[in-house]
Amino acid sequence: MKVTERKIRALVRNILLEQSEDWIDDDSEDDEKEVSSYKKYTDLLKIAVAAEKANLSSIKGKLTQKELEFAVKVLDNTKTIISDETKDPAGGLSNPEEHTFAYVLHIGFDKQQAIKGFEMTGTPDGPESKRNYEDYKKKPFQNPRVVIIKKNFDSRNITDKQRKEILRHELNHIRNNAIKVVSEKGTELNKAEVIASLRDDLVGKSEKEYIETFIDEGYFKDDRISVSNAKNYINLIKPLYDRATEEGHETSIDELAVRINSLKYSGLDYSDLRGKPFNSMQNKHGYEIAQIIPILTKTNTKQMMDKVVKVAQEIDTKSG
Repeated sequence: MKVTERKIRALVRNILLEQSEDWIDDDSEDDEKEVSSYKKYTDLLKIAVAAEKANLSSIKGKLTQKELEFAVKVLDNTKTIISDETKDPAGGLSNPEEHTFAYVLHIGFDKQQAIKGFEMTGTPDGPESKRNYEDYKKKPFQNPRVVIIKKNFDSRNITDKQRKEILRHELNHIRNNAIKVVSEKGTELNKAEVIASLRDDLVGKSEKEYIETFIDEGYFKDDRISVSNAKNYINLIKPLYDRATEEGHETSIDELAVRINSLKYSGLDYSDLRGKPFNSMQNKHGYEIAQIIPILTKTNTKQMMDKVVKVAQEIDTKSG
């Protein structure tokens, strides 16, 4: 008998929904005092989660009631892990600029199996972080975690507003994974919409051709430092673009969808940003918006982006 993605998704969905009343109780009291940094990060995460939930309610017409309720439940159960980890457990390269990543069960329908909880390469800092990680390993999907790399997240070079934006990015991935499991769209969520939002003239192009294109369009200058900056950007965005447009790669689609949504809820006019210097956009509007602008289609962009499932509105910048 042929096992289809729909049958696998239905089986996983039923198991998860049956277990939903038996999730780990994260409200247990801790007899050790919370470190101040943990509480600060927890407060920031609560603000981000509240923004995500509010927006989910505002777009409930695009989601079924089951999708909405399940996504909210997953977001409510998201906790933080503070760590000295410097490598993405999914296989990414160490990056001194990395601030966070999400521990969330990813359903790999193409392999007809679910990926189990990752093992940390760093050390959970403090009793709350250790317990949150152990809870994650026991039930990865029901207990998603945002891992905060303390030394980077505490940097004086980023503000609390930027920290909230970073947390929101991870929550968007967690939210999308939840919807994929309970949605009939499954791993196809956002695929056609994201691809339609991307320009198609970069397909098959080399790094050198990317650089020449972005210099011609005004995103980078033709000097040594700018070309070096362009290479750093292309090393990040080209693999996502290539795998999304050529393979419809699920996680690449999700990375681009999150960035498209950042532009959507910023209220900025894409046509005003096209061709603006990359560093200027990044400093003024944030890294996600700067990264997505150069690879978007030049026509009907707003209409295309509006079809991507919308996520949180701008997060409240107040600390409380």
